[in-house]
Amino acid sequence: MLTAAINMQLEALVNMIPTKNFPLINPPSPKELECLGLKLGQVDLRFKKGYMEVNVGYRNVAFPSDPKVCEKFLEYIRRGPSDFMDSAKDIFGKEGDEKLDAESMNARI
Repeated sequence: MLTAAINMQLEALVNMIPTKNFPLINPPSPKELECLGLKLGQVDLRFKKGYMEVNVGYRNVAFPSDPKVCEKFLEYIRRGPSDFMDSAKDIFGKEGDEKLDAESMNARI
């Protein structure tokens, strides 16, 4: 009985969400993906028993549509590892940095 009540509430919640159309042929592609030389091609949806399978095809792109976005995106990718290490040092402090160095030395042996 509890399960039926939960299912009714979830169904009402799903019905409140507005529908949105998504084209399966030539769907909108993120500009950041174009920076990597790819663009979304065709989307294939398959409904199996209990789950949905999504396959996406890609097309090659010679030049991105917005080079300014690409400059910013690629800069974030380049700075990502160093920004991560800086924030880890801020969290763990200098002691954590020494522990990381000691652990990495022990792992190499």
